[in-house]
Amino acid sequence: MLKQGFLRPPSNALRPPDLKRIQAEAARPSPQEGLLKFLNPPASDVEAIFPPEGAAAKESGTPPKNHWHATIAGRLWHAGPAWAFAHGDGWVWLVCAKKRWWVLARPDQPLVWHQSRWWWKKPEGWFLLHEGEPWAYRQFQNLRRDGLVHPATGMRILYGKDGRRALVEIPGQDRISINLETNETQE
Repeated sequence: MLKQGFLRPPSNALRPPDLKRIQAEAARPSPQEGLLKFLNPPASDVEAIFPPEGAAAKESGTPPKNHWHATIAGRLWHAGPAWAFAHGDGWVWLVCAKKRWWVLARPDQPLVWHQSRWWWKKPEGWFLLHEGEPWAYRQFQNLRRDGLVHPATGMRILYGKDGRRALVEIPGQDRISINLETNETQE
């Protein structure tokens, strides 16, 4: 999760598209597979899903007709703004809307791809998906730092002013400083 630079949440004004409607329209039967069964994956599974890149991603408008893409990760069903990835006994749908990728996780939680990570918004603010769990984005005014907090454990990650270092604070344990350029740690 830690990498050089700051992780900042998406804009508070960002709202998800109507994912269920788009997915229902895109799930029309394909000639090779029949009706694609929609699957709402748990958040822990979403973390392993990456939006299409390159030429395929640029094609996220309305193609002439629904069609298949062959990728290293497997076959993808492309239907307008929706893309389906085989997952278990069903299909996980990603939707590209206003140049943002969205996925619907269980239970009816829309997540957005931002800064190469999945995020979701709850009434308390934006949460980063890491190891299948939410990490809250916070601005620590007293420290003049941005960071992430794991709500259940209280663990905090505070970014340095230049984004090259991070301080990891684990309640009841020592702090660990991480050089984000080299991944070296100091206690």
